[in-house]
Amino acid sequence: MPAENFGPSGFSVGDVRASGQNTSALGTFRCMRSKQLSHGGSSFTRSIHVGNDLGLSFQGGYMQFMMHGWTNEFYLGIMRWHNGGGAGGIVSAEIITIDSRGFTVTATNDGDQTVTFNVTGAHSNSHGFMFYVWCGT
Repeated sequence: MPAENFGPSGFSVGDVRASGQNTSALGTFRCMRSKQLSHGGSSFTRSIHVGNDLGLSFQGGYMQFMMHGWTNEFYLGIMRWHNGGGAGGIVSAEIITIDSRGFTVTATNDGDQTVTFNVTGAHSNSHGFMFYVWCGT
């Protein structure tokens, strides 16, 4: 039976994992982390603190995202970011588009640990709207 690790103080970001074949030599399986973001009208922003929200490093990383609107709007992509090296904050964030229709999405950052999705072209109401980000390390 695989070993499980729930962290010394209960659950937190990235703590739930199971080792293959009851040994860490075969790798560790980690649970995906995800977050649902809300609709905000035809143009809106949504921010993610990469450390606090997803347990990722501000030094560099990526998250995948999917957005669906009404009726045929969708966006599937990756947001990636990096810092300038060392302990400095995020200096660049970008969107890599896999496929999209209707939405336009760009990325900005706060120079620390937060990246922001800038969304335009969405339907003004939230009919059928879904917006999820997810990642694994």
